[in-house]
Amino acid sequence: GPSAFLEHNRRDHVISWRDRAEADTQLQAVGVAVDVLFDETAGHTISIAGAAKAEQFIAQLLKTA
Repeated sequence: GPSAFLEHNRRDHVISWRDRAEADTQLQAVGVAVDVLFDETAGHTISIAGAAKAEQFIAQLLKTA
């Protein structure tokens, strides 16, 4: 089935943890598998770890396509 990768950073002052959790809930409710990466140090950005994880996520999707 469909899947999504979300990165959420502890110091993000733009998108709250509650909003990210709601996104997880809504995606899962329609059958989307959600993979979440939490970064303790980054703000509202894509961290280096997040970029690496996104690359792995996309590579896996392309392998199974």
